[in-house]
Amino acid sequence: MTVNICARKADKRNTVRGCCLILLCVFSVMVIAVEPKSPEQMVVSCVPCHGTNGISVHDTWPNLAGQDKHYLATQLKAFRDGTRKSAMMYPMAFDLTDKDIDDIAVYYNQLSCN
Repeated sequence: MTVNICARKADKRNTVRGCCLILLCVFSVMVIAVEPKSPEQMVVSCVPCHGTNGISVHDTWPNLAGQDKHYLATQLKAFRDGTRKSAMMYPMAFDLTDKDIDDIAVYYNQLSCN
């Protein structure tokens, strides 16, 4: 009987430890997931078309450097929300928050267009 009681207590401790470990992992992932990104990190996906300094690599895509920040934010929000249709831009914008978009717009606005 003593062995069974000890075994049950050990099982309960292991269960509690396992649950604590799972919760720790979940909360760690949540903290990592909400870590804010800098505008420089967010625009990495923009570079192939709009260039490293916001100067487009091809006439097909617009330059973003020096553009009005309100215009850029409005356009990105429209791409994100689907009110401006673009098969290329929707995947780039769909998961951006309003703050992300505003930060990106300010970033490109501050770049020199020369």
